[in-house]
Amino acid sequence: MMDFSKWALKNTKLVYFVLAILCAGGIYGIWQMSKLEDPRIKIKMATVVATYPGASAYQIELEVADKLEKSIRSMNCIDEIETTCMNDVAILQVSFDWGVKSSEVEEKYSILRRKVSDIQSSMPDGVSLRVVDTFGDVYGMFYAMSGEGFTPKELLDYANLFKQKVQEIDGISDVQIY
Repeated sequence: MMDFSKWALKNTKLVYFVLAILCAGGIYGIWQMSKLEDPRIKIKMATVVATYPGASAYQIELEVADKLEKSIRSMNCIDEIETTCMNDVAILQVSFDWGVKSSEVEEKYSILRRKVSDIQSSMPDGVSLRVVDTFGDVYGMFYAMSGEGFTPKELLDYANLFKQKVQEIDGISDVQIY
């Protein structure tokens, strides 16, 4: 059995070289590390929501969810699709393979949106499809608006005006009104 201590003392130049490489790699890693408080995270998952008002869960499964699943599975990067059918709505959780690189996730979302859009024409009348892929978005601020003496319509108009002004600020990517 070889004694590592003796070997290290005999090969000090090699040991110093390895230590220098490790230190340089550590410094490079610190420089490249994300320093944001809430860094952007690419989540390799999307949700497809299909609404079909007045349809039973069984009807949604047969007429909507099965067609959607077949279309989405034609993508070669899908790991799993978990479908939940209820009256009036079907929710499909689409997980991409872990082999999909973070730099490719936006492209895969785009392909998924295209697949869902392409199948819309073969859906029954009244079916609405939506792809939700904004899981990694971080909301920094929440504001509540109230106004005594104003109607809900007037408050919504003011909220939309507020939204328009806030979106003009640099660094704001999305404003939502609930």
